[in-house]
Amino acid sequence: MNDVTMYYEYIHDEKVPVWFVVENIDWSNPSLYLNLKSYSQRDISYFQNDDIKVSVLLSDLILNHIQENHFGINLINIESGINDYGYDKRHIKALVIRVVDVKEVIYMDRVLV
Repeated sequence: MNDVTMYYEYIHDEKVPVWFVVENIDWSNPSLYLNLKSYSQRDISYFQNDDIKVSVLLSDLILNHIQENHFGINLINIESGINDYGYDKRHIKALVIRVVDVKEVIYMDRVLV
């Protein structure tokens, strides 16, 4: 279900990851875990701004000590924020996660273990 795309841009001829975008979100669980090795890639110029998306904050990300190369998203926090703004999660087309935030979570995992 959860389709993940990593959007990148080129800086000084080097491909730099910018966002992970999760579409077809499975809201049936309190958290969503994603594999850092399993996603498609697209240039940032293909990013669509016309759908309703939600930014995932660093505080919404979850360390995963069990599965290597996985991180989680606290969907309860995300849904609460959506409701606070008067929206319904069924209208959300994607979650947008900054790659630097994911790297921070992965780094914290290495430091804390």
